[in-house]
Amino acid sequence: MEVPIMPSSLDLIAYWVFTKSSYRRIMDERLSFSAKYTLLESEKRIPMFEGTHFILHAKKVRSSIPGVKRPEEFFYGVLSDESLTLFYLGTTLKKDAPISQGHMYEKKGG
Repeated sequence: MEVPIMPSSLDLIAYWVFTKSSYRRIMDERLSFSAKYTLLESEKRIPMFEGTHFILHAKKVRSSIPGVKRPEEFFYGVLSDESLTLFYLGTTLKKDAPISQGHMYEKKGG
């Protein structure tokens, strides 16, 4: 796991909004993605992460950037009581796909 060392905190707050069968992924004020999704059981486990391990299968992915569309893409996820960690797997689900480019989203206090 890599954690960048920054002289000051970043103002960018990326987040996901999930409904029953779709999501909206907000990257910044000008970049977002939306899709329908289903959750699949994951045979893979990353020992350093505790929680529920799953595959998020996104379909009909659309971006706020005109013309950016994907039929599907996949994420490896771990859900715990305090956070959601998602690793982008790509546009195809390969049995031995490497796991990289992970992002952790922490639950806001409230």
